Amino acid sequence: MSNLAEKIVRARKAARLTQQQVADEFEISRVSVTNWESGKTAPERDKIPHLAALLHTTVEWLLDNRSDDVADELKHVPLEENNGNGYHDGWRPSVPGGLPQLDARAGAGDGAFGAVVTLSTGGITSGHLVTQEWLVPRTVLGTAPNRVFALPVDGTSMEPGLSTNDVVFVEPTERIKSGEIYVIDDGDGPMVKRLRIDRNEDPPRLWISSDNPAVPEFWRPLDAIRVIGQVIGKFVRLRSR
Repeated sequence: MSNLAEKIVRARKAARLTQQQVADEFEISRVSVTNWESGKTAPERDKIPHLAALLHTTVEWLLDNRSDDVADELKHVPLEENNGNGYHDGWRPSVPGGLPQLDARAGAGDGAFGAVVTLSTGGITSGHLVTQEWLVPRTVLGTAPNRVFALPVDGTSMEPGLSTNDVVFVEPTERIKSGEIYVIDDGDGPMVKRLRIDRNEDPPRLWISSDNPAVPEFWRPLDAIRVIGQVIGKFVRLRSR
């Protein structure tokens, strides 16, 4: 068994993931993961950063030939630090499995939200105070809780799907799937918008739209937008306080 294969096995078990869960994350067969772990094959190079994040470790640790103690690595490694996305070291949940709600409001209107866990995306780092913590099972989120943060929504541009004071759950990523909802920053502050990429233009355009038909769609050059993360869920209070 190769050192990489051994580390994948150890990290997967430490993260309490099954081979099938890893396979589902990459949309491959469980046999493919079995082959990774037996050393028959290895993950493609472009899959390594995603695999490291999924297993709560780093690209460097997975690819290092040394057999360090995985338990120590997993306790202290920030999410996807070497992939450029996610939390930087400095915040730890008070309850195991907790995910942070940030003080900044994800603008779903025309303005910027709030003041500045630390997020690093697109080569830009911004700090946000944690106001509270959420405990949401992995089975509900569809991903590891330590890969997610929560933000309250501000504004009406994404109604009826998202309204002021809804809380969205966001997974840091710079990958864009056309038609999905993301938290982005175009230089005037983060906002929640639906994105669509037009690669027929040079340079490629990123079309930014709202679900509220009263708010017009607009575009920016793809490289002019900082994508903070994808909205993967929301919490809605049905009763006023």
